[in-house]
Amino acid sequence: MLDSYLLAPIASSALQLWVRSQLDRVTALEVEVVGGDRALLHGQVERVVLRATKAVYRGLQLGKADFAADRVRLEPSLFGRWMQPTAPVTIVGEVRLHSEDLRASLASLLLSRALTEICATALQVDGVCWTWVACDRAGLRLWGDRAGEPVAIQAGLHAIAPQVIWLSPLAVTVGQSRRVLPEGYRLTLGSEIALETLQLEAEGMRISGCVWIVPER
Repeated sequence: MLDSYLLAPIASSALQLWVRSQLDRVTALEVEVVGGDRALLHGQVERVVLRATKAVYRGLQLGKADFAADRVRLEPSLFGRWMQPTAPVTIVGEVRLHSEDLRASLASLLLSRALTEICATALQVDGVCWTWVACDRAGLRLWGDRAGEPVAIQAGLHAIAPQVIWLSPLAVTVGQSRRVLPEGYRLTLGSEIALETLQLEAEGMRISGCVWIVPER
């Protein structure tokens, strides 16, 4: 007996509602569910494709995001409530971050924690209020203020392992004093992330890899 594919558009709309509920805001969002009706009625999805522009997640702004996930298990109800994952999901894809996205994300918990770790551990600098950031093929540049004293960081970015970004060369300028760390600094990411590539571009960066999402119970 041949399967039908009438429910996929309904499931796509329902899942899109759930994705929107997880974001602070998003300019454009497209969610496509691929799968036959019998599987969907049991919450089994062959493939999910997600494309987003200017999506903000926990204060972190993504310029463009293209993700896909295979063999996803979802809440089987298609009507009356949002669909959501019922089992861990492996998402593979690519994210583009422009300098303006990084500037919009300076106050986010994810980025501020990383900057605090780098400053305190590698640079012995704390209490900085970051005001500007730019990224190009030369690396990342940050400017801030500490009690009226200007602070600047310059760093190259390299993905050297799935959970490790190497900042090298790395230099910090506080007031008139400049210090270079020839060994750089290795920033360890969470276990739910696995980087494949990190490519610096003229106006930002492109990152590809995997993210594991564990649904809340």
